[in-house]
Amino acid sequence: MLRPALLLLALGVGQVFAQGVIAVTGRIPCSGQLQVVDPGNAMPLVSSGTLIRLSVIPGQTDPRPIVLSVRTNCAYRITAEWSGPPATALGIVPARAEPAAGIAHLARGALDAVMSAAELAPDAVAVCVQGVRVSSGGNNVTPDNAILVRLLPSVQAAGSGIVSFQLNLGG
Repeated sequence: MLRPALLLLALGVGQVFAQGVIAVTGRIPCSGQLQVVDPGNAMPLVSSGTLIRLSVIPGQTDPRPIVLSVRTNCAYRITAEWSGPPATALGIVPARAEPAAGIAHLARGALDAVMSAAELAPDAVAVCVQGVRVSSGGNNVTPDNAILVRLLPSVQAAGSGIVSFQLNLGG
């Protein structure tokens, strides 16, 4: 009973190769990952793969940028939201995007991410980075299919708060 099934399978595969055509259809779903590489002067609270929350304390004498690693196989936006006392605001100044480790698996245009400065009042949301897909191959542990995004936060007025970065995928 098993032999006729194997014979039919072999004949079917042979027919496909004889014709020289293999049609693969389907679509890889849009996916991505956002990670903290260096929290700068902030303290990491949550990191879920698409959401990062950091505790930010004002008055840092030597502010360091927050460095985020971004991997996507589709277009993306990174939004920032500030949760702090009513009289505070968070400024975010984008520094640059650079390869995490080489460019072999980076998509064309991955380093051309549009980075925008933002001044966030409490509970306000702003897009601070957006771009085309980052990765042209690999997976979440491939070292050269991610970009690093450097963002310099500054808290205006007294009071600490939480900044959230959200990776939004697609158009």
